[in-house]
Amino acid sequence: MRIIRKAELADILGISIQTIWRMTKRGELPPKRQISKGCVGWLEDDIIKFLKSRPIADGDLDSKRENSEAKPSYSSNTD
Repeated sequence: MRIIRKAELADILGISIQTIWRMTKRGELPPKRQISKGCVGWLEDDIIKFLKSRPIADGDLDSKRENSEAKPSYSSNTD
């Protein structure tokens, strides 16, 4: 099991750290884990499951956003 920190997660997902923050706030990412007092990260297995749950993109993504279904939501519980 491996912990992925915020900067690496942003790199893996191809998004900014600000977008990581927004997605976390909206409950769109798996819950982060407290590593130490000022340090959090995500379990690699949770991120892999998250990526596999995402729809396969094909064609025009902008038109798909307008007609998209609800995305899976993850609990913000930090157990």
